[in-house]
Amino acid sequence: MPPDDDVLVIDFDDEDAGKEPLPPVPAASPNEFPEITPQMLAEPSPLTPTFEVFARCGTTKNPFVVRFQETEKGIWHVVAAEPVNEAKAQAGPGPQQAAGTFSLDHYPGCPLCGMDGLLLCDNCGVGLCGGALEQSKEGKGEMILRCPTCGKLGKLAGAVATATGRVRGKKG
Repeated sequence: MPPDDDVLVIDFDDEDAGKEPLPPVPAASPNEFPEITPQMLAEPSPLTPTFEVFARCGTTKNPFVVRFQETEKGIWHVVAAEPVNEAKAQAGPGPQQAAGTFSLDHYPGCPLCGMDGLLLCDNCGVGLCGGALEQSKEGKGEMILRCPTCGKLGKLAGAVATATGRVRGKKG
């Protein structure tokens, strides 16, 4: 390929044979580079879709968000759960829906009260932590949930197949 004005071609023959080689790069000191933390590794890639589900703590009634990452088509895993301010919660969960399997294997529990479990209100669609569960008054050992957003009572009905929220990252 003939060289033109916009291309710089460097050939090994162009090196100065009489120059001293560059000195070796010194080893890094222990404090020079930050330690890699588990949270850094859990941060979703901007190229992998994430899905945010807005929820309310059943104990404190305050909002939080649970972030899922799609690891395979239709397989969503929890990567974070963190409190959000009321203004962000009032903006709503977003218009998108995600469908598939929602894995709670790495769900750290509610970031506000520590309760396990992530539930979805069948009436208003808001996520709830396990603090929303209470014993049924009928005394059959049945647990019911009281939604901290709409106040409705509901029964546990199985796995969630779709959720409403915000998709972030590239969908591909």
